[in-house]
Amino acid sequence: MHLVGYERVVADPEPEIGALASFLEVSYTPELHAHIDRRAARVAPLDLDPRVRAACAELEAALGEAAERSFRRRSPEEGR
Repeated sequence: MHLVGYERVVADPEPEIGALASFLEVSYTPELHAHIDRRAARVAPLDLDPRVRAACAELEAALGEAAERSFRRRSPEEGR
């Protein structure tokens, strides 16, 4: 399994798509991400109950950490 964070892909597609290509064992080419526009993925937060917001923030942080570990394992700069 390889986790990919949407926010990271739209912020800087090349390294994220490179790591994904490595995981999928396909040759990396810039065409894999040429259609992705670099941008910030954040939008205004929803008005949620503070307990729900806290649970979401905790889950987002845990998934972000897992995605970072997955990226480091598959980053082309780290070797395959």
